[in-house]
Parts: sequence; C-alpha cells; structure tokens
Amino acid sequence: MRSSENLRKKIVLIAAAASFAFAGSGMVYAEDMTWEEKQNAAHKDELVKSLSEETKRGDINGDGIINVFDVMRYKSGILEGNYFVSRDDIDRDGSVNGNDITEVKKDILKKSKIWMYNTMPKMDGSTSAIPLEAGFKSKMLGLNYRDAKLLVEHHKTHESFSMLLSGENDLIFTVPISEEQYKAAETAGVKLNFVPVAKEGFVFVVNKNNPVDSLTSAQIRDIYSGKITNWKEVGGNDEKIIPYQRNKDSGSQNYMTEFMEGYDLMDPPKDFVRGEMSTLMDSIAFYDNAVNAIGYSVYSYAAQMYENSSDTKFIAVDGIKPSKETMADGTYPLLSSTSIVYTDKASQNTKDFADWAVSEEGQKCVMDSGYIPLKDMEYPENMKLYSAKGTGKEKPADYKPAEKYSHSSKSVHPEQKGNRDDKELYKEDCLIDFLKDKDFEKQINKDLDDIVFQGKDKLNDKWRMHVEVINGFMNITFYEYDFKKNDTTLFPDSIITLNYDLKNKRRIEKFSDLFYKDNDFTGRLNDIAGKRISRYADTAKYLKNDFIGLLGECDQFRLYTVVISKEAPYFDRDTEIFFDESDVFTDDMVTGEYFDNSEVVDIDNTSDVFYNEWNSKLVRGDDGEAHTVLSSRYHTDEEVAEKNRIYEKVYEQAKALRANDEQVLSYLERNPSMKMSDVLINLYYPMLDKSNRERYKTYDLITIHFRHYDGTPSPYRFDPYTGDPVMISDILGEKFKKYDGYEYNISSIDFKNNTVTLYKYGYSEIVEEKIDPDEINHKYTWIMEAEAENNSDKTGEQTPGKVTPEKTDGTENGMILARGRDDVYGYTSAYVLENGEKETQWKIEGDWFVRVTRTCTSHGKKWYECYDVDDGDYYGWISEDDYIHKSIHFLYEEYEKPLKGIALGGTKKDVKGYTTESVLVKEKLEDVQWPIEGDWNVVIKRGCILGDWVYECYDADDGDYYGWIKASDLKIEK
Repeated sequence: MRSSENLRKKIVLIAAAASFAFAGSGMVYAEDMTWEEKQNAAHKDELVKSLSEETKRGDINGDGIINVFDVMRYKSGILEGNYFVSRDDIDRDGSVNGNDITEVKKDILKKSKIWMYNTMPKMDGSTSAIPLEAGFKSKMLGLNYRDAKLLVEHHKTHESFSMLLSGENDLIFTVPISEEQYKAAETAGVKLNFVPVAKEGFVFVVNKNNPVDSLTSAQIRDIYSGKITNWKEVGGNDEKIIPYQRNKDSGSQNYMTEFMEGYDLMDPPKDFVRGEMSTLMDSIAFYDNAVNAIGYSVYSYAAQMYENSSDTKFIAVDGIKPSKETMADGTYPLLSSTSIVYTDKASQNTKDFADWAVSEEGQKCVMDSGYIPLKDMEYPENMKLYSAKGTGKEKPADYKPAEKYSHSSKSVHPEQKGNRDDKELYKEDCLIDFLKDKDFEKQINKDLDDIVFQGKDKLNDKWRMHVEVINGFMNITFYEYDFKKNDTTLFPDSIITLNYDLKNKRRIEKFSDLFYKDNDFTGRLNDIAGKRISRYADTAKYLKNDFIGLLGECDQFRLYTVVISKEAPYFDRDTEIFFDESDVFTDDMVTGEYFDNSEVVDIDNTSDVFYNEWNSKLVRGDDGEAHTVLSSRYHTDEEVAEKNRIYEKVYEQAKALRANDEQVLSYLERNPSMKMSDVLINLYYPMLDKSNRERYKTYDLITIHFRHYDGTPSPYRFDPYTGDPVMISDILGEKFKKYDGYEYNISSIDFKNNTVTLYKYGYSEIVEEKIDPDEINHKYTWIMEAEAENNSDKTGEQTPGKVTPEKTDGTENGMILARGRDDVYGYTSAYVLENGEKETQWKIEGDWFVRVTRTCTSHGKKWYECYDVDDGDYYGWISEDDYIHKSIHFLYEEYEKPLKGIALGGTKKDVKGYTTESVLVKEKLEDVQWPIEGDWNVVIKRGCILGDWVYECYDADDGDYYGWIKASDLKIEK
C-alpha cells in the first residue's frame, strides 16, 4: 500500500508543474513576488486543493463516522492484504499498519481526534506563534513541517484579534492581551475564552565582566528605543551600550517586538544585527567591546546552555533573575504564556482543538515545536542538549599537525546497474568488497544487512550510498532523496551513517569517539553549526526554530559532518552540517593523524590531499565591510598577526581601487539595489600553501577579486611581504612601464619563447610582447629560467609532475558543457594527478550539472573532480575548458518527457529566444537566438533559473531551435 505517498507525489508533481508555468497556468501571483515565493504559493494552492478534496480519514467503510466497524475492517484488511486508499493512511507514512489502527481507536475513545483540513478551526495570531501552529497542523494532518507551515498565515496581533471578534477567525494564538482588547471584546458583546498551551521566558544577556547585574523593564525598553545609550545611566561603566538585535524573522525578535509594544524599537545598525543565536552570544562573550554589549534570547530548554556560561550572564529583570525556579513559580516578570483564545460562539471543533492542545499528545507537540509545555514533562533524550567530551584515544604527547591526509571515496546509486529494468538500490551492489581484511569486511557487510537493509534485498530508488575513507577511518552513508521539483536535491530527507576504524577493526558508534580523549569540543561545534545553518539560505529557510545547540546523542555522523535529526525541533528532515570548516577541528580529532589508506583498502580513487597551510575567511568588520582574515595550524600567533597586518594594508588600498573600478561601477549601475559594500573584497594569494608552491609555479602576488560582479579577474597586484602595489614593470622590466597602472593584466609568461601575453581589463583585447629574461623579477614569478628549461616539453609548455588536489567545502557546483560536442571527457586521477597516460574516466554527452569535491592545476590547466548533483555519478576530472562554475543556488533541470507549451510572440511584444551561451555561460539574457513573432507551439527540453525560469524551446512541428525563452513569455501545459 503506497496511497499516502502517491497523494504526496501527486501534490508535489502538480505544484512542480505549476511552478514551471506561473504565467500560463491560470494562477495569478503578485508581480513583485520572487520565484521562490511564487513556487511556494503554487505548492500551497495545490496542497490546499488536495487536502480539501480528501474524504474523512479513518472512515474505512465510508459511512461518515469513525467507529469499531472501521477498526475491524482495518484489521481484516491488513491481514488479507487488501488495497487501501489515501484516507486510510492516518499518519501518511506510506503504509497502513497498526499505527493507523491506534489512531482510529484513540479517536473513538476521545483520547485524540483524526482531523480533516475542512473541519479544522481557522487559526490566526501573533507571528511568534507561527512555529507552534505549524507544529500542531503537522501533527493533526500528518504533513511534513514544510507543508504544514504553508498552511499558516498570521496577521499582526491587533489585526488577528479584530478578526476573531468579527468571526473571520475561529481562534487565535496570542500572549496575554491588553486592556484595550478586553474593552473591544466587551463593546462587541463577545465573551472570550482563554486556554494557555505553552509558556516561554524572555531573557537579556550581558558579558560576564559587565558590572550591571539587574535592569528594570523600563530601562531595557529605554535602551532598545535609544533613550538610554550609556551604561553609566543604569549604574555601569561610562561606556556606550551596544544593543544587539536578532534578524527580523527570528522567534526571539518577535518576542522583542511584543515586549517593546508602546515603545519605538530602534532600527539597529547593520553591525548590531545577528542572524543566529550563537553569533549573538559570541558578540556578547568574545568580540571587541563585548563587555559593553547586551542581547536577548528565549528561555527555552535549549537556551539554558548559556545560563552557566563563563563568558555571559543573564540580567535580573525588575530584581528577579531568570532561572528554572523563577520560571516555574511565575515570579520572573518576563515569563509569558501563549494561549488559544476563542469566543463564546466557537464551534465544537474549535473547543475540541483547544482541549487536544493541552492533552498529553498536544503538549508533546508543543515540546516538539520548541516551546515549553505547560505540563511538567520529561524531555526525551533526543530533545536534550548534546553534551560530551572526547572519548577517543589520548592525544600523542609529541603531536604535530599533519600536512596531508589520505582520501578514498566511492559512490553507489541505482543507475549504475544499467542491466536492470528497475532503479532500486540493491544490497549486493552496496556490499563492501575493497577491504584488505576480509573478516572485518564480512562484519561490516552484516551491519549493512542488519541496520540499513534490515534483511531485505533492496531499497527503493530514492536511496544513494556513498563511502569515504580518511586516514584509515571509513564512513558509509545512505541518503534518501525525495527529488521534489520544488526542492533542491542537495538536502536528503533521511540519512543513515555507519563509521569504522579500519586500523583497529572496530565500529565507531559514538560521535565523541572521533575526538581525542577529554577534548571539550561541544561548544565550538554548536557555534560552527549555528553559523553554517544561518549562512546557507537553502538550510536556514527550513529551520523551524532558532538553532541553539545540538540535541540527543548525535549518533548519526560522518568523519567531518554531524546529522541533525528530523526528530529534533529544528528541521523536518535529517540535515547534515559540515563542521570541520577551515580544518578547525582537525588537530582535535583522531582522524587527523596521517595514515595511508592503501594499507587497509584497495580503491582506485585514492590519493593524498594536502591540508591548507593557511586558511582564509571573510569576516564582517566594525566598518560593515567583509575583511579577509587568515589563520594557520602551522604558524605562531605572531606570524599569523603579521600576515593579517599585511592583508589589512592591502585591503585598505583595495577599498579605494574598488570605488573607481569600471567593472564594479557598471555592475552597481545594473543592480541599483546593491551597495558598494555588497561587492566583497576577496584577497587571493595561492602561494599561502606549500602544496601550491611545490606543484604549481605561479605568480607570488596577492591579487584582488571583487566578488558579486561578473567581470574578469582584476589587475590589482600587491607584494605579499610588504603589502605594497606591484606594477607590470616591477615584474617584467622597464620596457613595460607603458602597461603600468591598472589597465592591463598578465595572462601568461612563456619562458621557452620569451614572450608574455597581456589582456586589457574588462575587454577582450590581447597583447603579446617579447620579454628580456634578464629583466624578469623572479621574486614575483616563482620560476627560474633553468627550471623552465628543465620542466618544458617540446612544445614549450610546462610538464607537471605529481600534483596534490585541494578539497572544496562541499558547496562548489558547476556545469560541464558538452551538448553538440563529441570531444568532452572526464579524465582519471592517474592522468590528472600523477601525470600518467592520458586515460578517460567518462565521456560527457550533454550539459550536466555537477558537484565538485576537489580541484587542482595540472597540464597547464585548472581541473575539477566532478560528481553528478542528482545521482552521484563519478565523472572524473573535467578541465577548465569544459567547466563553468555555478552558484549552489543555481537550479537546472532536463526533462525526460519534454514539456509542451506556447511561445507568446503574437500575444506579447518583444519575445525572444536567447542563446545557450547567453544563458548557461554568461548568465545574461542578451544574445538572441531567434525573435519569436507569433504564438508558436513549442516543446521544452530543459530549464534553469536566471532570476526567474527560462526554458529551452523547439518548434513542436518541425523541430526548429528557438533558444531559451523566459517563463513569462510562455504558456506551459501542466
């Protein structure tokens, strides 16, 4: 029985089709809506339509009521293997079983209620209660949280209350109402009923070194309205108050808005807004001027992780310090309850819902939604804060950071077995067969059978398997993808992980076993997880509640990621968080010690990968700008500080150059919503890494990349040891002074033929000049004439030896462009990394969207190790000639069955089809393939997003190629 899964697929497919055809589907959305907002609106419309058409769930015999006869039919139907329909799958888990019978019994006994969308009360309320209502609806209707949240629409507190009085709403979720609202109800002749369902405290946090321990509510409101600006006004130091706020969409910011009712909450400077709770806490604990900062949080079970922090403290409000005790006895003044409010005219369904919300099942739903339940409930283990120290081996006394690690990987997915008609993932294809210890291999395969396949021969076609070995530690991960059109496949729904120490032949079951004994990693891990969640929109948009810490046992993990379970109150699907960014944990983990994988495994795709000698990241400074900040595992604090001093000197010069850069100014003119500070200054210096110096002879210069515009690399060069500007004549000699300034850049130097190629910045103009070898300043070229001679082949090109690739952080996406060509291949590691025979890995037969895991420079080119984004196919190494970088948010689709539609060139004016080069390479709709001069029937073979969807169209009758047409100029059949 797959009835509910089919219902869900139906909803998804219809919504996906609607998202392809907003213009011609009959659905009308606001012109200023983003593509994602239109997509969600279309999905919501179809979701509501499908739910509205459902018949009574659990009423298996269709007589309009749920009774014992339905229980009997369920039992007999399950035993006899009868066919069930979607209404019979109460929890929508894809099968009818004992869980559904239990739900029917609870409905009959009035212990719970099987809800229908059409019979649910109409809800509204304060924005801070949106996650609560979404949690209720998710449970009531058996929907995932994402879909349930689409069904929630809250107005402002006063507006929702007025709509309750007028009967437009059946109930509202609200904090205690004001006297004016009570009077409005009395004037309307309406009696109000209050049912508290959840409680929450609101706390203010300062640095531990701030002498202020207590503030009144009035003082706090005066601080956040800008009336009080110095700590001495409230008994503290003579220092300016730094009042941090949260981003406007966060739950704690909603509480703050309600707390400030009647006061004007000041608009905070950009630097005083923190996107995630962990960053706000860091701002109060560690950053410059932290002692003068104040911030706030909700006092949920997870927020208590800061209560005993050695760097922060909770402020007493009106003389009462927030604690479990003052929360429980109600003496803390900022303890609020969220109540269901309904009128004396409420329906029985509304009253039933209020009763259910305070039942044990309803209160568990409150807890699962991240709120504090009214009842004193024991939080299950998976809802408690994760707290552990390392339980791995002792860290060696003579430990030194390793310069490299041994890496092996392999993927398995259904499409690899082309001889099968079905596309399911078979156990026999997933068995480990590459370990040198065959007895341990058998043990691991038994684990796969018991834990993953559970005695079955196969998994469905949604599953993918990936194996990775690092320094003798092996991770096996199974991902279940839903492949929804309105979702990105970067995020699976379910994740199963198994981890092994191949050197000591044991399974690693505890996450803490990856860390050296007694290493205190939890706080930093939570900080990094919070930052990554807020940084990537595709993750943050699915966050149900503020992330404040990992929960449960963290028993699902890989060697450098941790999985946040869908059972936690954060996401409605298993979510993988990469935590070892910039190798920050490498020296704390047992996996960081070098071990040659070839001693324990026999995998072709095995190589050594160098760690970065230096790591850089962009950090927002007090000036609101992004600064490049360096760190290193291999250098002293003094050496790091000196390198950052040089970088800051270069940065200040780069700011002045950016203000007059033609490419930047042109970009800002085309994008009036962008500010100069939105064009990030990224300082690039490849020679920071020993591995670069050893394998790739390049220019020893710091260069500037202005990010967020699509121009060519900038011509700005600086001395990496002094931070001073470097002109072309400083590198090539006095003869080249005519090219000084920033009009030209060096493309390449040919030491065999003594020529240099220059290009004009922002233009296609190329200049080739002869060079005098004696005039070359090899301080900046990192290649000596003798080396050039020895490392050159007969063509004069440098011949590389073995190279070591650099790993990416997992977010590098791109496209291989091979459509219409017969000469594009992915090459083997042996050829690219080891300078072996030229051997191909895979012939590329189309324009394929890929994930990049490693990069390198070899054979005079940049190379990218590519996997298919959707199914994980390994394509090998693709050269820069055939690869284009794409944003992680780039969406591209090919349709096995072409879509049909009409190009509206007759109905609308100026409809054009654009070239593939324009769409996929330039990402600008400027080069016209074909002007569309009528309403022509077309077939659509693929689509992608350039702000909005564009589709590649062919004439439906004769196959003429029209190019890429904007969605707004098409009417597409569903």
